[in-house]
Amino acid sequence: MWSFGTKNSTTNILTSLSPKPSRSPNSSALNSSQQSNAKTNERDPDNRLSNHSGRHRTVLKAQAVDGLDVKTGQWYVDATLGAGGHTEEILLRQGRVVGLDHDQAAVSDVGRRLKTYVDKHQLVLVRENFAKMQDIIAQLQTKQEVGQIRGVLFDLGTSSDQLLDMERGFSFESDQLLDMRMDDRLGVTAADLLAVLSVKQLAQLFRKYGGETRSKVVAQQIVDRRQNGLPTTTGRQLANLVVGLLGARRLLNIHPATKIFQALRIAVNDELNNLEQALPQAVAVLTAPARLVTIAFHDGEDKLVKHFMTDQARHHGAQLLTKKVVKPTDQEILSNPRARSARLRILAV
Repeated sequence: MWSFGTKNSTTNILTSLSPKPSRSPNSSALNSSQQSNAKTNERDPDNRLSNHSGRHRTVLKAQAVDGLDVKTGQWYVDATLGAGGHTEEILLRQGRVVGLDHDQAAVSDVGRRLKTYVDKHQLVLVRENFAKMQDIIAQLQTKQEVGQIRGVLFDLGTSSDQLLDMERGFSFESDQLLDMRMDDRLGVTAADLLAVLSVKQLAQLFRKYGGETRSKVVAQQIVDRRQNGLPTTTGRQLANLVVGLLGARRLLNIHPATKIFQALRIAVNDELNNLEQALPQAVAVLTAPARLVTIAFHDGEDKLVKHFMTDQARHHGAQLLTKKVVKPTDQEILSNPRARSARLRILAV
């Protein structure tokens, strides 16, 4: 297994909140997400878990791997290994996989479960963020550990296994430190941000990454409590604070603290900046004919992907195979509520 160093800092997180020059992607509105009335699992800040299963259930597995157009013996990059659902499907279709994930637990679990493929050198696992994809693939190819890459897959967001791990701090019910780092080598936790950011900075973070319209109210309460010697350090404390301010009413059974938790997770892990760096690298590692497949759950992610793929199709000779975004069927959403906000896009290069 390969591993590279990584870090984050409060300064970098604040920098990411600064406005960037506007781009001009296609401004047509995204189709509204399909909705599910499945009951929210209290441990699930993204409301992505099914009531009927504990472990992660891969969303749009068949459609995503179909999009890769897997060929026997060819190499593919699963840039978000997670629980290994997409990777296993690629392997079952006789493809070979480089699996990337910055979560050591995910890499270790998949390595144990799919050890047969690792031993046969059909699966190479690397503990690293996909923002370093180009360097990783170059090193593997230099050492002749992998061949030409014919597809890259991104399944963005948080896995159910992470959400269910109380010690990770993603949960509304957790009494552990409000951590939210997907990579424990990162330096800054969500609790750190709540301990040092100003009202203005917190409100901007909640609004930019979570779309929370009452961000200033929540930020003010967090800072007021902090100044009175009552810092917000656990998921349960933060969830209760938000419910106290915004009320317990839930639209479509979504917990009122969902947007706040999402914003903190995105900020701590620098998710949007990492994705913006990774998309051009994904195309750079591909050898045509090849495919780039993405599954996004958050408007910010999908906006980046849509702009990038549109630009590649218009100016770089790629072909956008999904003229309209692909969404899960009603049946998949019913069996796996986590899938309800998923959006699949495919680019051929």
